[in-house]
Amino acid sequence: RLAATLTSTGADSAFAIVLDIKTGQLLALANGPGFDPNDVQASDKENRGNRAVAAPYEPGSVQKILTAAALIDSKTATPETKVEVPERLMSGDRPIKDAFNHEAPILRLNMRGIIARSSNIGTVLLARQMDKHVLRDYLLSFGLGRKTGIELPGESSGIMPKADYEDRTRDQVAFGQALAVTGVQEAAALAGILNGGVYNAPTVIQGITDAEGRTVPVDRQTPRRVVSAETSEQVRDLMVAVVDSENGQRGLKLDSYRSGGKTGTAQRADTTCGCYRGYVTSYAAFAPVDDPRILTYVVVTNPKAGDTGTGTAAPAVRDLMSMA
Repeated sequence: RLAATLTSTGADSAFAIVLDIKTGQLLALANGPGFDPNDVQASDKENRGNRAVAAPYEPGSVQKILTAAALIDSKTATPETKVEVPERLMSGDRPIKDAFNHEAPILRLNMRGIIARSSNIGTVLLARQMDKHVLRDYLLSFGLGRKTGIELPGESSGIMPKADYEDRTRDQVAFGQALAVTGVQEAAALAGILNGGVYNAPTVIQGITDAEGRTVPVDRQTPRRVVSAETSEQVRDLMVAVVDSENGQRGLKLDSYRSGGKTGTAQRADTTCGCYRGYVTSYAAFAPVDDPRILTYVVVTNPKAGDTGTGTAAPAVRDLMSMA
């Protein structure tokens, strides 16, 4: 399915993660393009690694779910908190804008509407009500900025701003730029928030037996609470609002289960020019809504056909979730 996504979007690369929300067990992981292990030298060097654990990227609007969880759990805001959202917002010496056209000079949205419409400006205005150091602490508690400990080689810690980061950096972090995550980090963070607020470190090893077939204890990280159960329920409701929105009904809805999700589109950092060029698009979804069990996260790098998570990543997520 991931290979079909690469073909349809003309993307440089993509990965897909399917995670058991209740345990952190990695049920499936795919990278594309891949390589033939019988003829490694025939492949491009950049296609031999595991991008989902080794290649940090700016996550874009999927990160708004983590920001919302921090806002709600810290009691800074609720899903009903209302914000007047202008068409442009200055952050330092640069304007922030939304990806959609405002139908009025000032939009009056609550947090639920801000997440459903994926408003960068609305998210920043909410995040500005919170101490930026508290926001950073929440993101660290969600597992960003450090290795998850998954039993796969080459894992990256990602990149988190330093403790004395600037206000304009806080604005960018709120909607998923100016920080870098790995796919496994972001998936595990979302799963922890959705799992009643209890984070389980992601793992690929289900069990170990010795040469005699005896079960050997597996060293596991202790689950930890990252947000309250009430916050978890409210965040699930925000992600359902995304799927229930007009755009979500067209491109995100599953046929057989109620689901929640969040799309992402981030500017792509290009190391060859030291600039932003192209996009990283994504979609993360979970189901069932009332008892979250499976999270699927697909990230597409530099698609040539399509520049939104809805158009590039969501079709693969829908198929994978429906099959699961």
